[in-house]
Amino acid sequence: MKISQPQLDTFAQTNPAIFTEWLIDHVHRFFADCCDELGPETVRLEVHEAIQRAAHHGFVEPLHIARYTDMVFEFGTDFDDDPRFPWAAQILADPALSTPAERMERLHAAALDQVTRDAQLVQPDADSPNATPSASTSTHPER
Repeated sequence: MKISQPQLDTFAQTNPAIFTEWLIDHVHRFFADCCDELGPETVRLEVHEAIQRAAHHGFVEPLHIARYTDMVFEFGTDFDDDPRFPWAAQILADPALSTPAERMERLHAAALDQVTRDAQLVQPDADSPNATPSASTSTHPER
């Protein structure tokens, strides 16, 4: 089911339970392997915790909450405190980013950069026929 941004905003504001169910479905679609490993109850708990952590950081808009939740499922529950992802804590604490929208835009861009770097680590260099991956990454680190 495709939901437009205005519909999503309405669901989140008028019925948080519908938004939460949409978000659970969303992570199942985009992080299927991770969700299969975690199981339905843990996925539900992770989504609820992600919503709370997003709010703690000032993210209350549905798009911001969804992006934050994506980062939780990509990098792990505590990615915002994880020393492997120092960019997250730095962005969230940056006083120059005065609005949640600015912080999320920067956080989202940094997360995409991290995913790109991680993908490069596990894919051999196309110019080197004997290249081997230098590191193994996971789409759902230890939680």
